[in-house]
Amino acid sequence: MVIKVKYNGEWVKIPYLSSDHGRELVEEAPKDGKQYARQNGVWSVVNIPEVDFTEVYNAIDTKVDKVEGKSLSTNDYVTADKTKVTNINEVIEAAAKNITATGISITLDKRNLVTNVVENIELNLPASTTALAGLMLPSDKTKLNGIAAGAEVNVNADWNATEGDALILNKPILATVATSGSYNDLTGKPTIPTVDVNKKYVDDKLATKADLADCTVFDIFMKVANGDTPSISQEDYNTLLEKVPNGFVNTLPIRDNGEYISSLFGGYNTNGDNSIWFYAQQTMGVNHCSIQMWIRQNLDVETQVNNDYLIPVTDGISIQASVTDNSTDPNVKEVIIHTTGDGSKALMNDGKYRKLPVYGRNLLLGSGKEVSNAEYEMANYWLTEQISKGTQVTLTIFGELGDDKEMFTIYNSTGAVGSMAQFSKTDFVNGKASKTFKWITNIGDAVADNTHMVVFSSPKTGTSTSTIHKIKLEYGDISTEWSPAWEDIPDLEERYAYGVEWDTASSSPDGVRVGNMQLHRELPIQSKIRGVILDNKGGIKSYLNNSNWSNINTEYLTESVMTEIPEHWYKLYQYGTKFRMMLSAIPLPGYSHINQFYISSFESGIDRSSSTLISSYGVGSTNVNKRGGDNTAEWDSTYRSLLGCPVTNLTRDQFRQAARKRGSGWEMYTYGAHKTLFWLFAVEYATLNSQKPFNAQKDANGFSQGGLGNGPTQMTDWTNFNNNNPLIQCGYTNEFGNGSGEKAYVVKNASDGTHATLMANRYRGIENPFGHIWKHTDGANIQVTTGDSGLSILWTTSDPSNFSDTSYTGYDKKGNVCRINGHVKKMLLGEDGDIIATEVGGSTSTYWCDNYYTSTSVSRMQLVVVGGRSDDGLNAGLVDVGTTNSSGIANNIGSRLCFFPKYKSTEITTE
Repeated sequence: MVIKVKYNGEWVKIPYLSSDHGRELVEEAPKDGKQYARQNGVWSVVNIPEVDFTEVYNAIDTKVDKVEGKSLSTNDYVTADKTKVTNINEVIEAAAKNITATGISITLDKRNLVTNVVENIELNLPASTTALAGLMLPSDKTKLNGIAAGAEVNVNADWNATEGDALILNKPILATVATSGSYNDLTGKPTIPTVDVNKKYVDDKLATKADLADCTVFDIFMKVANGDTPSISQEDYNTLLEKVPNGFVNTLPIRDNGEYISSLFGGYNTNGDNSIWFYAQQTMGVNHCSIQMWIRQNLDVETQVNNDYLIPVTDGISIQASVTDNSTDPNVKEVIIHTTGDGSKALMNDGKYRKLPVYGRNLLLGSGKEVSNAEYEMANYWLTEQISKGTQVTLTIFGELGDDKEMFTIYNSTGAVGSMAQFSKTDFVNGKASKTFKWITNIGDAVADNTHMVVFSSPKTGTSTSTIHKIKLEYGDISTEWSPAWEDIPDLEERYAYGVEWDTASSSPDGVRVGNMQLHRELPIQSKIRGVILDNKGGIKSYLNNSNWSNINTEYLTESVMTEIPEHWYKLYQYGTKFRMMLSAIPLPGYSHINQFYISSFESGIDRSSSTLISSYGVGSTNVNKRGGDNTAEWDSTYRSLLGCPVTNLTRDQFRQAARKRGSGWEMYTYGAHKTLFWLFAVEYATLNSQKPFNAQKDANGFSQGGLGNGPTQMTDWTNFNNNNPLIQCGYTNEFGNGSGEKAYVVKNASDGTHATLMANRYRGIENPFGHIWKHTDGANIQVTTGDSGLSILWTTSDPSNFSDTSYTGYDKKGNVCRINGHVKKMLLGEDGDIIATEVGGSTSTYWCDNYYTSTSVSRMQLVVVGGRSDDGLNAGLVDVGTTNSSGIANNIGSRLCFFPKYKSTEITTE
């Protein structure tokens, strides 16, 4: 039997099934037409149907051989999988065609690979920044398009580089001095005379600045006396009250003058009539006049002139004095003054000698070194400061011209702008000559560098020697005796200034006292800070007691309780990691001037009926017109009463206009006033941390120690308590008078229990200088621009006529300030000592210790508030500054009142 299978459409015998279908696999069965099957080697007849093995053969031919190390998957490949694979290309193509981008989002068309249904999805991706990957913004793409092909990255040029990108091509050849910085490498430098001043000279002969006469009273007396109708301004009257002795007569300093006034006596209330009385003597040869002047409280001025006669005697002067024009009058009395002395000092009534005062400040360096030569350009003297064009000056030369020399000619720096003065031989009397003239800086296009003064001896052909022993240039039209320029005195600052030095490399807020240590004990500036009642014209009604102001009763619409900040000078040094703030009660070279001004002793209230800003005692007040805060009337007579409290919830401009309603010179609190107050504190206590614990005692060296305490910053749940309104009535700390201190203020709740205890504080008569409520300031704005390249810039001005909420016109651009919140690590400082942060990273006990708040989300002008608020805790302080607000209206933001005599005459209109 033969078993056949179908292979390639033909029946084939099984014995021939093999890989090549040609070789028999078994012995052939009997061929008798029957079907056989072999079992145990024996063929037996069976019935086997024909089987078609075509598909099997096909499968065998297409089989995949097993690969070593690989096996088949257990997952089935189903129809749905095939559908997905089929649709992939179409989906990808469609998605690529339908991607849309808007802003920082991308929308994709998504197709279901099984159902083939299109669905939209939106991907929100961030915009890229310098620190975060993301989508490119249109502005960034515009920047990229603006970069030229082949442009290279900026590199820092290196003067010394010899190859590479930092190499500077076509460098000019510089003089040696350009790289050495040495004065000795300069060419054509002027001859600077050696300063012939030593410490012994200063101590023995030169009057110290503490001995310098204060001629303010004399100047006011002369101004009043020389008027067509003698009169005095309120400001000058106030100054006289400060300067003249109270209750007795004293001799007052005078200047050299062209009116022949030789002496001045004066005092206040000498006759019990509260008037200021002066007696001046006028000497013209043997003729002598006396002038008496009475200045009343109402500013009336009365004068009386009497004729006297002077008769020389052997060892003095006989004064024949009379109130009549007749010297033979029997009422004439004779008084002889005996004059003795060594010519450099004066004998006083106590038998002791005093150094004579030196009035004019010498503007020439090296003025005491003798110069003697025959040169045409005889001498050069460097100026201590540049002198403005047209300024009146007086030059005094102690010396003599050579025999064939005709004159000394004076020029500003060079001869290009013409001579300013000439001194001929006839001008010299006893080896001294002086000239008054106007300073010249240019003629036409010729401009002098205004750094030194040149003395020529002419004619140029002369060969004899001329000599200048000493020389003095001073402001004004009066020639005074020679004295060296202050800059020529090596230890001038150490004598007359005191300050504190800090090192930013250290995190400590405490500094090191420098300068005159005795001034640190005496505090000549801070000790003059005192309370005063001013009228609306800036007139001083009275000064307040040092120790206790008690209940001050004032007409608050016409009078204000203020604190007087005395005139002084300051200079801020920065070198390396250190900075130093120096203060002086007298003008020193390079120091900036602070005019006398006034800060309200209390946080400002308001008169509701007239919308006038006030500084008035408010403890126990029931006057509804003096309701502070946001003016919530229903709280009157309750534990949340705002009567007598400072006003809040006004815009800065509303504060500005309310202050100006008092009259010319009145302003709201200014950034400059607050900055001045901070530096006075920082130098007194030698720390930047105003919240150090208060200590009324001096340390072992006699210095102030500690700080002003935490201030009123301990409030809790303030919003729910009274919606962030003020808590403390004005004048609560009056028991400290002109001093400093702190006093607990208990905030009561509805059941008369204690809600919180605040530590109200005071600095030299100024209540709550920080904490309680933020204080608006004027004269400072922050210009904010947004974005990665945005800036925050401080602009300031001290001139009230420039104050604005919309413009920077008249403001000075101070610099870039910090753009994130945090505890201050570094301040802007600069020469003006600006107290706006440039870097954060400190803490409540390190660096500046106070917080800084800002916002950069909107490009706009932002205001400056200072001091912190009732719930700020240790974040508050004198340099706690907020720059987040563009309008400043809030229940927790108030201000103070200021009066600036300097700007009293400035016309500022209010709506």
